[in-house]
Amino acid sequence: MSDIIDIGMTIVSKGARAIRRSNGIPAPLAGLEYLNFFCDNPDFSDPTRNLSRNLVRGKKRGRIVGTPLLNDMSATFHSLVDYIDSGVAHTDSMTLIAIAKAPNPADESAILSNFNGPKPGGGTSQGTGIMFRPNSFYYNNALVSSDGSVALGQLSTPYTPGEWAIIEARSSAGLNGGNFWFTQKGVTAAKAYGLPPGGHIEIGGNIMIGSLGGALGSVNGKPAEIAAVAIFSRALTADEVAFFRNWIKSIFLYQYGWSL
Repeated sequence: MSDIIDIGMTIVSKGARAIRRSNGIPAPLAGLEYLNFFCDNPDFSDPTRNLSRNLVRGKKRGRIVGTPLLNDMSATFHSLVDYIDSGVAHTDSMTLIAIAKAPNPADESAILSNFNGPKPGGGTSQGTGIMFRPNSFYYNNALVSSDGSVALGQLSTPYTPGEWAIIEARSSAGLNGGNFWFTQKGVTAAKAYGLPPGGHIEIGGNIMIGSLGGALGSVNGKPAEIAAVAIFSRALTADEVAFFRNWIKSIFLYQYGWSL
């Protein structure tokens, strides 16, 4: 059986295999640079195929580092050890989206990040990232003030260990900062931050999936379980975030019978 290329017309019933076989999906919104649903497909002899794919047509596949574990409907990564370099460059206007499982017991778990990794032109950057820590879920951005000093801007919210979460974070100069939505069991927390006067976001390297961009002792080697990732090269509007949330939930429902 040949791979299904366009799943837009094939998501019709619970248990459909389209998402497991797909090579590409029509981008539902502009600016989508990376999209993958991490799911096993017993029809493929190469288990890395569904790990490395990028379902956005015309975009490069992710680069696998180490040996992430592909599960039935997710993948398990370990920061700096087993992860994916998405190949998507960090910009000052982005949206990061992930379906990820909160660690249980509560612990460090890097979901999408380039923290402490190389920045364009040399040196390192605290960059951006979404991750779980033992006390809260965090959305981080390195913020440069008008005097050139850099501070790590952080937004956080408590989470329930062991529960799946829908995570959406965006930032841009047009928003004068950024914000996140964090949803578990149908309950959403939302927080926002502002840029320092005359300041901007410090740019880091490519966005990593299941890892920080560089070493941080408390996170190195810690696992992250992720079911899906989408990375946009622009800050979506709030309405677009809601639209994409419903779109991705419909895929999980009709492909797996999984109500997020």
